[in-house]
Amino acid sequence: MYRKIFVFIIILLIIFQFQNTCGQTLIYHIVKLHVVDYVEKDGSMHITYNITVKVDSGAIRRYLSVGIFGPDFDVIEAREIETGALISYEKRVSENEYYVYLTPSKPIYSGESRTFLLKIILRRHIYEDKENPGNAGFILKFYPWKLSSGEYTVTKEFKIKIILPEGVNKGEVKNYPNYDNIFIENNRIVLYWERYDLKDVFEIGVSFPKKYVENVVQPEQPDIWDQIINFIVGLGGFGCCTIFFIVFIIISIVSSQLRGKSSYVSPRFAIEGLGPRKGLTAVEAAYLLELPYEKVLTMILFSTLKKGVVRIKSTAPLLLEKVESKVRLRYYERRFLKCIKEDGSLDKNCLANTLMLIDRTLSRKLRGYSYIETKKY
Repeated sequence: MYRKIFVFIIILLIIFQFQNTCGQTLIYHIVKLHVVDYVEKDGSMHITYNITVKVDSGAIRRYLSVGIFGPDFDVIEAREIETGALISYEKRVSENEYYVYLTPSKPIYSGESRTFLLKIILRRHIYEDKENPGNAGFILKFYPWKLSSGEYTVTKEFKIKIILPEGVNKGEVKNYPNYDNIFIENNRIVLYWERYDLKDVFEIGVSFPKKYVENVVQPEQPDIWDQIINFIVGLGGFGCCTIFFIVFIIISIVSSQLRGKSSYVSPRFAIEGLGPRKGLTAVEAAYLLELPYEKVLTMILFSTLKKGVVRIKSTAPLLLEKVESKVRLRYYERRFLKCIKEDGSLDKNCLANTLMLIDRTLSRKLRGYSYIETKKY
């Protein structure tokens, strides 16, 4: 009933990546996954993972990685229960991927098991609930571990407790699926679920009045053309009429160069179900919203002009010139520069390949996310 809660999705993807020994195939299963999630008044979530893994074949030697969808997090503690050792970890945050890499204190061989305790704080992951005005909420989605053979391993015992902020009453909580138990702990409502022999995706959604938390996030995607105008304003050195004349010329020329090339680019999005994909660039969002290809390429041109790596030599005909610079460029900007020929004209086949590159990158970034919900976001 509440599956359409419009909130930011917290996805708990815990992916084990290990080095095999002596050619043995690594096979393992999860003995238990226990999760405790304290939702605090300041809008943060204090989450503890208690994970026991048993190796059936091969060995876990190097690390295990815990994927966290959201860059604003801190690791509080990483420990092994059996050895009592505080283990080393590495926090890796890139443009769209966020991980914690945990290093076992010693290898875990076939027949052995090890329990890892990881404590983190997530911030800015509670969103306004558009389906229930006045509410805020979140979704937790748990995925089974995948073996190198492509098969999914089983989680023998899965338990989760979600402790809501102080003041929330039982009658104010909306959730799915139905909880297995609800009780009070230290004057706070606790929701509890448990599953056994879990091999499928398990999703939990919770919503409650937002008056009980601070810092509720309200996602807002700026209008694509507002971002284009920002590009133009940031260029400087051109008169307003000249800028819009250039826009008209560029769109006309690029449009004519791309006629007949649309067959090169076809969107490929699959496995929808994790909600909207956050963190796309303005150019990627424009492509996803299916704006005309020439407008997408115009945005790329403006971004290269703004960064000072391209200048316009002529508008009739349109001729560009590359400028040496050490400024950091995005992948489609680097590819666009390769499309500028020695005479300053644009290579239409290269432009089509640039669009194909954006298409492939978006296909990868949206893998596991909802194409429709991302467009709405």
